[in-house]
Amino acid sequence: MKSKYWIICIVALAAVLQSCVTPSKCPKAPAQGNMGSIFNSDLDEYSPHFFDGNLYFTATRKDQKKEETIYKSKFENGKFSNPTVDTTLPLKFYQNSGLPYFFRRADGVVELYFAAISKESKRVNRDIYYSELKDGVWSKPTPIREINSSAYESHPALSADGKTLIFSSDREGGLGEIDLYISRRDENGKWTKPLNLGKNINTALNEITPFISKDGLLYFASQGYSQKKNYELIKAEPNPESLWTASKALFAPANTEFDETGPAIFQDKIYLASNRRGGCGGRDLYAFQLCGNARLDGEITSKSADTDLEGKVELLSTEGELWQSKKVDKSGLFSFNLMPMNEYVVKFTNNCGQTAEQQRFLVPCNDSNFVVIKTQIEINSENELNLSEASVPFFVTGYYLPNTSENLEALRLKFAYNMIGNDLSTKYVENPGAKYDEYAPEVEKTLDQAADFILNTVSNMKGICNKLENNNIRIKITGYADPRPISKDAVYFDFNIEDEEYNFKLEKGTAMDNNLLSKLRAYFTAKHFEKLLMQHPEYNSIKDKINWTVEGMGVDTSDSSYEEKRRVNIKIELEQN
Repeated sequence: MKSKYWIICIVALAAVLQSCVTPSKCPKAPAQGNMGSIFNSDLDEYSPHFFDGNLYFTATRKDQKKEETIYKSKFENGKFSNPTVDTTLPLKFYQNSGLPYFFRRADGVVELYFAAISKESKRVNRDIYYSELKDGVWSKPTPIREINSSAYESHPALSADGKTLIFSSDREGGLGEIDLYISRRDENGKWTKPLNLGKNINTALNEITPFISKDGLLYFASQGYSQKKNYELIKAEPNPESLWTASKALFAPANTEFDETGPAIFQDKIYLASNRRGGCGGRDLYAFQLCGNARLDGEITSKSADTDLEGKVELLSTEGELWQSKKVDKSGLFSFNLMPMNEYVVKFTNNCGQTAEQQRFLVPCNDSNFVVIKTQIEINSENELNLSEASVPFFVTGYYLPNTSENLEALRLKFAYNMIGNDLSTKYVENPGAKYDEYAPEVEKTLDQAADFILNTVSNMKGICNKLENNNIRIKITGYADPRPISKDAVYFDFNIEDEEYNFKLEKGTAMDNNLLSKLRAYFTAKHFEKLLMQHPEYNSIKDKINWTVEGMGVDTSDSSYEEKRRVNIKIELEQN
């Protein structure tokens, strides 16, 4: 009985999702929201999905022998390009492969999930498959064993963080016909045993085509919420206790008395498939305004009354692309109009070159209210730069001069002439291998950029802000060490240091520990900066107003790697004369 029921269920689902009207050519004036003949034909177009600025959808077209085929259209400058078959996807091994869903991992690898009937299987049934794009090559798709069963699985959809997968299945134990199921990705990257989403979502009839928005709302199509048993688009709010709360149908024109499936939200619109009247035939793609307008209201603040609140605020994409820029007056207030369902970064820089911490936020989609996001951005009264952001080893283990080509050569000569490395007094220093030569150009580039940062900051303080009349500039370099122990017999082996400007004295043979090592890193990095800055007339003109300080902080206790712990920070601040 189960096998017979399953066949009837799948055939019935396919029949319901076919057009209720005779296929015809796209009318000159199609129904409201219809995406037109560029996208739609007299057969089926459905399951839209957006990834990397492209709209992907599945279609059955006469020129593709009515097989399911994936099309792609680029969205650029507010317009879609003509859709073309995406022949780059690894789908040649499968029949009726469609419903793609993409996810980009933190390491840059793109994951592809899709539903298909395998040519290698004698069972005519859909499963969910997985492939990944690495170095420009798709891997051969494989079925997701943790997800698939002997029943029907389709319509994969991932959350924005890639940790949650929702799909449809008619497996045993559901609430009726096809239900939505959820699986979580564990710490090893494996999918957990799927669980039914329960009666808050599923009904005795079919639930299909899930979509999780960036702000955590669940959208899907269901027959169980309509008296006519047609497919409606349903929205469910996230709920920590039951995953999602009781659901409600979307308002017209998203829903009609016909079938609506495959919701996807991009910017402020909802995209869907429908067989409503006035289309091109079969299921067509439609787009409707879903989200209300949104605005960001912000205020620049500072704990210091002397801080300049005038400057420039920038609204950026998460990739750093500038969207909008505005001047901010002494009130510190600013406002931007926003696009719902977009992620933004807001950054402020005052006229003195002081910056506020960048803030990242997602604009939610509200289909009934105007969204206002309020933010308060505090200016750092100190300009700070962390050189560990270079993401390369900045110091050789146990050594205190930065990894420049010149310093590496000098250190290797010390080992070559047996000046160090022979006993416990100097064995805390690593003999640098060839790998450090690969890092040296990046280290030198970072040092040059840091020197530019210092120069620009002090120039702004002198120029636009005119802060040097009654103030000096304090440049503080702070050094850190990794937690590797240093022998109690270890000593400082270089020349004596007697530097009045830095208030630093050190004799050769002094016992070495991580506190001293971290201070030496700060000192020699500061001297390197000073050497670079002395080449600039602007620095020489105000060097009498600059006070240098070096400080060793000992072991860095953060969760970063050993290489990142061996670092220095730069902090620039004004101080009264």
